[in-house]
Amino acid sequence: MKKRDLARTALAILVTAFFGCATSTIVTPPVQEVTVQIEGTVTELATGIPIEGALAEVRTITTGTLFAEALSDSTGAYSLTFLYRYFEGDRNFCPFIFIISRQGYVGDTPSFDCINDVQTINVELQNTALAAGPID
Repeated sequence: MKKRDLARTALAILVTAFFGCATSTIVTPPVQEVTVQIEGTVTELATGIPIEGALAEVRTITTGTLFAEALSDSTGAYSLTFLYRYFEGDRNFCPFIFIISRQGYVGDTPSFDCINDVQTINVELQNTALAAGPID
């Protein structure tokens, strides 16, 4: 037997002895899922008038990837629904951010609970012309 072949055989025996003797079972926690529905109205802060065309978005915290979206209607109402799958141990971790925005208004980032199936989140946006204050 050549030295190279002998070295390969010895390495194979070591790898087998190290990994072959210690067998382990990988336990995967059960996956839970919930259909999350977020609904509400978007109004102007100073007047209470409904804001049509406001964008409600659910994005991932880490990458900003869009997960769900909806536009508010003429009454300011919006509703979006998405399926959230999570491991049982991750129940208290919510990997999403909820954003309400509309051009000409200061946006809002309300918090929400990933595990509750139906939630109402009403949002008041401030007109950017009013947010700037008076011009001196």
